[in-house]
Amino acid sequence: MLKTIKGLFFATAAFIITAAVFHAATGYGLINCDDYDYLLNHREITAGLSAGGIRWAFANMQEAIWMPLTWISYMSDYSLKLDYGSMHWVSIIIHALDASLLFILLSRLFQKHHNLLILAATLIWSVHPLRVESVVWLASRKDVLSTFFFLLALLAWVSRSTKYQILSAVFLLVGAAAKPSVMVFPIFAILIDLLILRRLKPWWAYAVIIILSMGIAIEAGIAQNVGGAMSATIAIPIWYRLLNAVAAFTIYLGNFILPLDLAPQCLLRYPDLPRFSIVGSIALLGIALWLYK
Repeated sequence: MLKTIKGLFFATAAFIITAAVFHAATGYGLINCDDYDYLLNHREITAGLSAGGIRWAFANMQEAIWMPLTWISYMSDYSLKLDYGSMHWVSIIIHALDASLLFILLSRLFQKHHNLLILAATLIWSVHPLRVESVVWLASRKDVLSTFFFLLALLAWVSRSTKYQILSAVFLLVGAAAKPSVMVFPIFAILIDLLILRRLKPWWAYAVIIILSMGIAIEAGIAQNVGGAMSATIAIPIWYRLLNAVAAFTIYLGNFILPLDLAPQCLLRYPDLPRFSIVGSIALLGIALWLYK
């Protein structure tokens, strides 16, 4: 009982500290980078919650992404007549909840570590400058919202119970309705089982999440095609895209260690070879070996 109370205390601390760090964003408005397209240019959004608006949210792919849950969250803001500052508060609160969920997840995975150490690890993630885009940019609410269900899915996944494995799949699907980037869930789930918990689940549990993630990936590709985002990548071979993914990881890792020049940049241009791919591959291998020790 005492351990549970301490855990709730630290999870609450993660929530409060994270919200306090980002509270200044409540004085911001919109920026001319998707915010106007998302929040002002769709009458279905500005009209607030309605049956027609919800149908539109599930059918709309014009922004090259299927994210009905995120659209519905914006509709809810308008139904509540929130100003832009309050809309920022919504995103901040969701992110602060993400921090609490991350603390709970890490405390379950690393039970031998002190709560203060786990709280520090949580805050390194939740208040890191790399989080600013997802939390402060209203058009990126899809990031914090999908992360919320992604973390719930992981929390359910680490349980041995069959019903929680099913619940994990449900959270994965709900998260996909906020942003399809949750498709990477099987990678996290399998790495947790292999490197941290050191135990495997029944084969069907892995089959379910892999099939669901493949479906989410297909849906994301369809949305990208409908929105016209695929036209520029048709001529780029798959091997280059894979190298680019590793390069992106390396850039992200570098920004995590030294958060400078975080503004959106297009560092790689096809057919130039992504120069960070080799470094990224070594970093990935090194991290995997370190975790496996």
